[in-house]
Amino acid sequence: PFLTRLDLCINNLKNNGTQLLAQGIRLACNLQELLLNSNEISDEGAWWIGQALANGSAPLVELYLRQNNITSCGAGLLGAGIRNKHTIRYLDLSENQVSARGLELLAHFLQASPLTRLELTENAKGHDFDRGKSLLRETLPLCDVIF
Repeated sequence: PFLTRLDLCINNLKNNGTQLLAQGIRLACNLQELLLNSNEISDEGAWWIGQALANGSAPLVELYLRQNNITSCGAGLLGAGIRNKHTIRYLDLSENQVSARGLELLAHFLQASPLTRLELTENAKGHDFDRGKSLLRETLPLCDVIF
C-alpha cells in the first residue's frame, strides 16, 4: 500500500520540521492529501511546501494549512510553488494572517489553477480586503472561495 494521506496536524512542526517534511514530499509519488493544520508554520515553511510540490511528483489534491502563522508573503510563496500543480483542487489557508495583499498574490499565481475550493476564513482583514476578495472571485470563477 502507498501513502495517499498524511495527517500531521498539531505536531508543532514549525519551519524546521516543515523543511524536513518537504524533502519527503518531493519523493512522495502517491500523496493526495496533506494535512498540516496547527503546526506554527510561517512564511518560510509555506515556501518549503510550495517548493516541494513544485519540484516533486506528488499528485496532491488537498492541502490543509489552517491555523498556522502564514502571512500574505507566505501565501504568495505557496501560490508561486503550486501554480503549475494541476492536481490541487482544495487549499485551506483559514485562520492565518493573510491580508488583501495575500489575496492579490493568490489571485495572480492561481489564475490557471483547477482549484474548486479555497478556504480563507478568519484571516487578517485589513485595508482593501474586499477588493482582494473580488479579485480572487473574478480570477477563480469556478472555485468556491470561502472568506
